[in-house]
Amino acid sequence: MKKSHVFAVCLAVLCLCLWGCGGKKPDTLELVEKKGKLVVALSGESEGDMSRAWAESLEREVIESLGSRLGVEVLYEYMEEGQGVQAVAEGRADIAAGAVILEESGNTGYSITYGCRPVYIATVSGGVSFPGELANSKVGFDPGVGQRVKNQLYSVTGLTIEDVDNADLAEASIGEGKIAGYICGEAEARKLLSRGGLAVRDFSGIQRESYAFYAGEEQYRMLSELNRLLTEKLKD
Repeated sequence: MKKSHVFAVCLAVLCLCLWGCGGKKPDTLELVEKKGKLVVALSGESEGDMSRAWAESLEREVIESLGSRLGVEVLYEYMEEGQGVQAVAEGRADIAAGAVILEESGNTGYSITYGCRPVYIATVSGGVSFPGELANSKVGFDPGVGQRVKNQLYSVTGLTIEDVDNADLAEASIGEGKIAGYICGEAEARKLLSRGGLAVRDFSGIQRESYAFYAGEEQYRMLSELNRLLTEKLKD
């Protein structure tokens, strides 16, 4: 699944090149070679999250390969999630890695995705897998799942959403009947699964956030190069 996703993006990048390469924006690849360094904005943490750890490892391999191919020094700028895209837009970074975007949102024109952030729901019975099954109830929400996913839940009839920071609080609130379930990311889901007190399932029927390389507006040569390196790494 991951491989086909990257190949599909490759075709999209080529189409964009043919359609819109007449822009006047400076070419990032050329600028990087001239200044002798590649500045990368990194965001996100992998602690307790295997999907993020996998993406993080892939990012490093691709970035180091790109730096080697260009013959430049690679500099990492660590920042909070969501700030990488802004750093590129402001010229403080050449590309952003680990930027999180909403899958199939249409906001992917200048990025390449390589892995989706998993979303789970913990309940007593395990009978909930889709947003519509939470109608007229109250659920806890792990902020780490992301605001873009949370926004999709507002369309569920009668659903009340309450931020719950960790699995301990969520488990206690479910036990006391304060919330019907807990929508969470992988790290908190693993904690709940290890205890065995709640049923944890994949939460389906939503557009998930994806990890991405973001290259900035009209940087099709950079996107093509990143796509080529991603494809090579995923073939290994």
